[in-house]
Amino acid sequence: MPCSTTESPVNAPRVAVIAYHADVELRYSPRWLRKCAESVLSQTHRDFDILELSYGVRQQLSLFDAHTGKLGAGRSHRAWHRPLCNHAQAMNWLLDAAFGTYEYDYVFNINVDDYYAPTRFARQLAVMRRDKLHMTSTNVILVREARIAGVTFDLPLGRLNLAREGRTTREISAALQRRRTVIAHPSVCYARSFWRAHPDLCYGDEIPYEDCNLWLRALRHEEIRMAVLPDYLLYYRRHARQVSGRA
Repeated sequence: MPCSTTESPVNAPRVAVIAYHADVELRYSPRWLRKCAESVLSQTHRDFDILELSYGVRQQLSLFDAHTGKLGAGRSHRAWHRPLCNHAQAMNWLLDAAFGTYEYDYVFNINVDDYYAPTRFARQLAVMRRDKLHMTSTNVILVREARIAGVTFDLPLGRLNLAREGRTTREISAALQRRRTVIAHPSVCYARSFWRAHPDLCYGDEIPYEDCNLWLRALRHEEIRMAVLPDYLLYYRRHARQVSGRA
């Protein structure tokens, strides 16, 4: 069933963040998880809830359990454990819950090993509401962890100017058809008017192409409008245990 194309009938849109992970305690450094959580909770746009899914075989501690004191007034944090086969199924489950069950207007995707500029949510929301967009993503700063003289820090590796490949819906479509990376999955914000507005607008079990294939399917529908923002709002961590490209 298509989702509503309108926002909630209040001045401020209802916003959620989705976080999903499996074997997170074995796969990722506690420092990375802490940095991700703190970057989410430090956003200048503060009116949002957090929906979190542990989709591995065994239930794990929530990414945000250690930060409940920082949630702030009016925020909620819902966490579930549901064994699923891969992260595409986990995203579908959370997005169905966010837009269907809880009727949020906008949902931000995060990767728990990455982190974000404090203006990310505010910037993407402003553009999406102004231009009536169904989805946005952003430019990327690549980082990797380094250690010198016993001090661990994130070392910038360079910048990915994905907006150069295509900012508008038409340019994004052309780039995707050339199999050019133009949408940074961990920086995506979805509108309720996008998710399952057509039966094919959800993630398929097509790893590692689930993202690209979803965007290509979306752009076959003429009413879908996307944009890649030129702002560098995602710090994308390069490491050997990344989920991207595998289940």
